[in-house]
Amino acid sequence: FQHVPAKPDFNDLNQKNIFLLGDSMVESVSTPVDKSFYAISDAVNENITVVPFHFAGASLKALVYYLNQYPAFFRRDKQSFKPDLAVLQIRPMSYQGGNTMLFDQRIGKSRDFQEKLPLKKAVVVKAKDEFLKKFKLDIKFSSKFKDKLFRDLVLGESRIISLLAWQFFQWTTNVTKAAPNHEEFIVEKGVLEELYWQRFERSVKMLKEVSAKNQIPVAVLLVPSPDWLKRYEYTKKLNLQENRYQKLFAKYQIPYHYALSDFLSQKDKFKKAVFLEDNHPNELGVLALSKAFDNLVQKAGF
Repeated sequence: FQHVPAKPDFNDLNQKNIFLLGDSMVESVSTPVDKSFYAISDAVNENITVVPFHFAGASLKALVYYLNQYPAFFRRDKQSFKPDLAVLQIRPMSYQGGNTMLFDQRIGKSRDFQEKLPLKKAVVVKAKDEFLKKFKLDIKFSSKFKDKLFRDLVLGESRIISLLAWQFFQWTTNVTKAAPNHEEFIVEKGVLEELYWQRFERSVKMLKEVSAKNQIPVAVLLVPSPDWLKRYEYTKKLNLQENRYQKLFAKYQIPYHYALSDFLSQKDKFKKAVFLEDNHPNELGVLALSKAFDNLVQKAGF
């Protein structure tokens, strides 16, 4: 609950309580929290109260996990309440997965909840994994011979040797790639894309199951990336991922709003950028996201 206002009166029958789960967009990165999109919507809509929770880089599965934990967020004076609606905020690449390192109470430590793709590791990946089990480098602080040797090579006078040593060091330490588990080394991109979508659809199914079990209606808010926004301005067409998101949420009858039109409206109106350099919304983008959130809440019947 860092940076959020005091808990509202959940007993107020004139207000609908909305549980907003998301990543750094909900965290309000690069924006004062009192000017976040949900704070704006909360302030101007007297009939709703927004209780946010953010998990940096969250995958849909992580958000569904925290939807199950709603009693911890909707509790006041030792009494638990149920939100009237849960809104899950995702981004263009959410279908590929995301941060799922969550604390597991059963084992008392964090573990990765993300379902691994059914792939066999490529030979080069297997070899690297075995190598790293026996060989680790700490060239910044360690005084061990192998660490000191590589430090001397990296900082040495021969640029070619320094570059090779540095590349080797990067190779040994960079165990996380853009695709989880070195998946880009294992299968062709098209095959990998399909596996990502299949796994994402299982998370959507899980969302429906958790929604039904807890009797909490759910809705999904998709935030565009600056690249997708720019591409649409030129082509006036949605790409394959955008269309697939819409078909998937329609298939499972989940209220859904893609904030692209809201961002385009703000950009056209003021002739200014709506994103910061870190790909998070600026002040205009926050207003666009607030309108998108309001549109979604209305679609959900609130």
